[in-house]
Amino acid sequence: MRTRISILVALASLATACSQLSAPSAPSSVSIPGRAAAPAPAPVPGPNASGATISGTVIGNVSGTRLGAAATGLTVTVVGTTVSVSVDSSGQFTLRNTPTGQVQLRFTGPGLDAVVTIEGVGDHDEIRITIRVSGGAAEIEDHRHESPDHRVEIEGRITDIDLAGRTLRVADAVINVPAGTTIRHGGTPVDFSSLHVGDRVHIKGAATGPTVTASEVNLQNPSGPGKPDDAAGRVELKGAIADLAGACPSISFAISGSPVATNAATQFEGGACNTLKNGDKVEVKGTRQSNGTVLASEVEKEDDDDDDNEHEVGEVELKGALAGLSGTCPSIAFTVSGSSVAANGSTKFEGGACSTLKNGDKVEVEGTRQSNGTVLASEIEKEDGDDDKKPAAGPVELKGALGGLSGTCPSIAFTVSGSSVAANGSTKFEGGACSTLKNGDKVEVEGTRQSNGTVLASQIEKKK
Repeated sequence: MRTRISILVALASLATACSQLSAPSAPSSVSIPGRAAAPAPAPVPGPNASGATISGTVIGNVSGTRLGAAATGLTVTVVGTTVSVSVDSSGQFTLRNTPTGQVQLRFTGPGLDAVVTIEGVGDHDEIRITIRVSGGAAEIEDHRHESPDHRVEIEGRITDIDLAGRTLRVADAVINVPAGTTIRHGGTPVDFSSLHVGDRVHIKGAATGPTVTASEVNLQNPSGPGKPDDAAGRVELKGAIADLAGACPSISFAISGSPVATNAATQFEGGACNTLKNGDKVEVKGTRQSNGTVLASEVEKEDDDDDDNEHEVGEVELKGALAGLSGTCPSIAFTVSGSSVAANGSTKFEGGACSTLKNGDKVEVEGTRQSNGTVLASEIEKEDGDDDKKPAAGPVELKGALGGLSGTCPSIAFTVSGSSVAANGSTKFEGGACSTLKNGDKVEVEGTRQSNGTVLASQIEKKK
């Protein structure tokens, strides 16, 4: 079974027909001002057919207004039939007894008249789609198509990935990818370990309850794993913030191992930039840069009352390695054991001046948890680290999870087990190219400790 989707956008005030477009391997969006889509002939169900069920969610904006309550003014109709329903206030709809064959869905409402086409609809199929609208255009963002014998095809972006467990999440589906499953980009085999959050995939498999087991995974990014999924380089990510660093609006963090950066042009929704903290669930839209970082055009913080109540306001003590150091003394910010810490002119520094602090230093922090989850430090004590300050000359070996990845290959920098590591043109990469490394990867580093405490890597081996 192979579902092919072609997107046709119609403007209600015009009646000129445009020819149907289809994409054999990846969905596309075509907006043609001044032209209208010619409705396809109504699909004719077989004599014993009762049709398919198509349910979906409409997201995006119409005429500059974000969907929400505005979605209540939208209607979705199966072209050429009397099957029609209203989109509810949460953007949801369900069409039952949909004819088989090629099906066109028409979305109408204030500021919107758009048509999307779904091919290969079978009797008793269950189809779930997400429709993104923008202005007067619409496109299918992701879809799940399941037949009565539980064969499944899913298409969309990877929103979460567990490399050790070999599972993916695409839209609301959790997908097991057993060892030996065919994974390709075009005709080229691809390793599961090279897939990234944000990659667009087409998956074939079988459903057992809520879980899908993949038999085939086709990567649809034009340039390959971890690269932009369209010519404009657009990427969407969903997940929990980790490794938050920097000062608003120019902050950086990671989502499921994918590095994200913001700047003055980034739009923050659901909460201001300075309310973000490690652990917050967000949705990011942006463009993938040449170094693999996603430059965010929009960061939307998901409403989660449980997160708001995760930390009680009051006195706090933290111990651990300092990471994500930013700012200018005494107004610095960093993380310790996953908690964001801020210092100011009232903070007392023990065991070393503020200016001597660096990523990897072991510190003890006393302070007060603020309502946004950040700890305002009253005292920061740098633990005695003579061994770190004066390491013995000679080879160094480090093992652990990679964090704080920055730079452009081969000249990258990161931390492993609290030690800062730098690579250069002489560094040898094993188990994966430099460009495949990401936060969270388990690595083994061989190199030489420099006078500033950094390890200059001669070899970096990425572990499976």
